[in-house]
Amino acid sequence: MKNTDQKLTRKELWKIFRGQMFIRSALNFERQQCIGFTHAMGPVIEKYYDTPEEKAEAMERHMELFLTQPMVSAIPVGVAVAMEERLATEGDIDPSSISAVKTALMGPLAALGDSLINGTARPILAGIACGLAMQGSILGPILFLIGMAIITLGVRYFGVFKGYEKGVSMVADLQKSGLIGKITELASVAAFVIIGGFTTSNVTLA
Repeated sequence: MKNTDQKLTRKELWKIFRGQMFIRSALNFERQQCIGFTHAMGPVIEKYYDTPEEKAEAMERHMELFLTQPMVSAIPVGVAVAMEERLATEGDIDPSSISAVKTALMGPLAALGDSLINGTARPILAGIACGLAMQGSILGPILFLIGMAIITLGVRYFGVFKGYEKGVSMVADLQKSGLIGKITELASVAAFVIIGGFTTSNVTLA
């Protein structure tokens, strides 16, 4: 292990952010997004581990099964980065706890991402875009692309940078408050309302 107690720099965090964008680049049926996750962890592994054996051990930790909604996967990436850094610099956490935290976040975040982003934000933007496009306006598709880009990049930025900043405390706070469950439930209700509204306004019976 390299003899360094330096924290990750903003430049290195931006590399992790860019790496997380490819979370689904090598999706496989055995361990799903593990290769993309390990790729995102590359700057951490390179910074803190020196020998091939140490790097292989760190990579093996992140090559385990991982699967959640791609955009919100940035949160466990950020948290894992903070934990990996602490393991390398302080050595006061169990390596297995990194995998345990990732596993604990997969399900709740998948429900949150699917309900809030795929089930609510995307249909709203798509409905507005379709309405504009049906009126002959070029602003429809442009609005959809810009809106989804802002949401996608914003969620990923928050996940990597805030996940790293807060570390394990973010996991504890989310679990204690029950916020993920509350947001997921509200987003599901909103999605049904939105889809119902689009159906009545866009579907006609002959």
